[in-house]
Amino acid sequence: MAFPHVTLIEHCTNAVSDCDLTDIHLDGYPFTWVKSRGTPHVIEERLDRAMASTDWLLMYPDVKLRNLISSHSDHSPILLQNSPMTSNGNTYSFRFENIWLKEDDIEEVVTDSWQDSRELEINNRMSQCGDRLQEWGRRKRMRFKQEV
Repeated sequence: MAFPHVTLIEHCTNAVSDCDLTDIHLDGYPFTWVKSRGTPHVIEERLDRAMASTDWLLMYPDVKLRNLISSHSDHSPILLQNSPMTSNGNTYSFRFENIWLKEDDIEEVVTDSWQDSRELEINNRMSQCGDRLQEWGRRKRMRFKQEV
């Protein structure tokens, strides 16, 4: 049932309050959207969010919301992590190299990794994809050094 005097934003605010939702703190760059990048009229905002109830936050106290910077979109993807990404039992921080996007075979690496890990949970799939990209990137660097 809609009330003409109540705006959509008020409905949203009421729903957030009724459900006891809290905005999860965003780690990293504080903005998730940009307009007119590279111009003097650049506008940056935080549009993308994740919310959770107090009960959920108590069950997952180590949750992190990460801003993953993207150079090819006006939106930055955000990643909700309940535990650190691990590789062989060691915590690590995956770093995507933007120069990789210029390589013809990067899409194949990501697609193959994603297909090979279909049965895994999303955080493990992402970790495996990151491992494959890191390994692929190392091979690219070694070939480049040999060519030089």
